[in-house]
Amino acid sequence: MNRLRSLHIDVPPHPVWNVSTFHLPESIPWTQLTSLTLVAVDNKTRLVLDDTLRVLVSCSNLEQCRLEILIDDRQSTHPPISLPRLTSLNFHAQIIDSPSASFLDFLVTPALVALHPTPFDPAATLSLIHRSGCILRKLKVPYTSERRNLSESELEKLHSLLELQAGNMFFDDSTITKIAEGILLPEMDTLSLSPRSMDEIDSFQRLVEGRWKASSRGLNETTEAEGDEPPTPTPRALRQLRVVLGGFLAFQDKAWAPSRFRQFGAYKTGVRVELVPQVMDALHGTIVYASEDWTDE
Repeated sequence: MNRLRSLHIDVPPHPVWNVSTFHLPESIPWTQLTSLTLVAVDNKTRLVLDDTLRVLVSCSNLEQCRLEILIDDRQSTHPPISLPRLTSLNFHAQIIDSPSASFLDFLVTPALVALHPTPFDPAATLSLIHRSGCILRKLKVPYTSERRNLSESELEKLHSLLELQAGNMFFDDSTITKIAEGILLPEMDTLSLSPRSMDEIDSFQRLVEGRWKASSRGLNETTEAEGDEPPTPTPRALRQLRVVLGGFLAFQDKAWAPSRFRQFGAYKTGVRVELVPQVMDALHGTIVYASEDWTDE
């Protein structure tokens, strides 16, 4: 196994999985792995949190990690573990016995660039960024039955994002205006959203056009500041808008939606519009994108 770099483990059905119940070969070279996937084969199998963390901390060179598991914390007091090379984390991991806890609470990831957390906990995500000092570039928020918003203070702490897949979250008029002007998310050039009404469609069109106008004024160059104020970077124009069709749009004429959204680029914004249907993930009971194009470039 001297050349082993990527490992995928399907965790077999078991009430509580740990090192003693699922025997892994002692010869696995954990330290040389750069990619690890742990997937429970059903939604009843639980992994003991401490054992899961021990496996991860053994993978000191891990760059990509995907977890689809339920976690039994057994009142864990395990301190956060450091994964110094991890750049991409995609997990569907819920701590059963402590629903208010997040798997992210146990990680330190200074090199993290792409994050797809399920469930999405804004406080835990921002705490991870602060604790790790990482520069997050891509955030994919899962689609859930309950809609919620990210506050402006939370968005301010996500200023380094290049790509936001926003699930079914929504933004109020004040937030839309600040994103359009580049006050919030100034680096973002790719946005995925799921509007539920004509008003939301109009708001997002205003965001795209406003962002293009703000970026074109400075051609993505830094503008000069007055007095002692630091220079203000010109926001990036959106280059790709991914629209998830569902909810309100599911009842619209099929020819209407594409023509309506392609108007987003009618003012020479150059934005690429992609329409994506929704499907139901039967295993986890959540809505996911039928066209899965999340990349870790």
